[in-house]
Amino acid sequence: MTSRVVAVVPLKQRSQRFPGKNLAILENKPLYEWILASLGQVNEIDEIYIFSSAQIFKVPSENISGKIRFKVRSESLDGDSVSINEVVRKFLEEIQAETIVLAHATSPFLSPKTISTCIRKVTDGSNDSALGAVKLQKFAVFEGKALNFDRKKDLPPLQSIEPVVIEQGGLYVFKKELFLTENRRVGKNPHFEFLDIFESVDIDTIEDFNLAKSLLQNNHLN
Repeated sequence: MTSRVVAVVPLKQRSQRFPGKNLAILENKPLYEWILASLGQVNEIDEIYIFSSAQIFKVPSENISGKIRFKVRSESLDGDSVSINEVVRKFLEEIQAETIVLAHATSPFLSPKTISTCIRKVTDGSNDSALGAVKLQKFAVFEGKALNFDRKKDLPPLQSIEPVVIEQGGLYVFKKELFLTENRRVGKNPHFEFLDIFESVDIDTIEDFNLAKSLLQNNHLN
């Protein structure tokens, strides 16, 4: 039996750090339409849902694939203290699918190829989840403790140290059953799809947005 794959893009109109972020115009269209355009090109996805309480987030007219839908969610899920897991759980209660693609509008440059790779890693059984990630080959410290080097020894060349892997935060693929039973998007055997500097752009502030505009204006993504 073929695994049904559904993508969800959770959207809310209000944003604390960057007001109106998801509707900000990036080049020629609202920010949220960028990720929808990428998802629409992924053959493995059966349906794509905008999950929002705000009807201002319309299904784009360029819905060439015909996969994009709008699903209303309660305004109670728009609060700043509401976790993404609460939003995802509510969505999963209302749809039928085996595999879920959670994608955020704040990552406009995620490519269809990256999304497709993550989906296949989960649907073919190689991994129980997949996500976009960034690999940093830098000396890292957390809570005052060295993570990937020894302060008591001479520092090794950067290229020889163990890289630190960071969740990029814009893309997660997981089984619905995994989330409902363990309340998490990342399982015990995840696939990390490492993103380059362009795909890894994550817009949280106006400075991030200006960086994204600069990348486009300088044709770094062409």
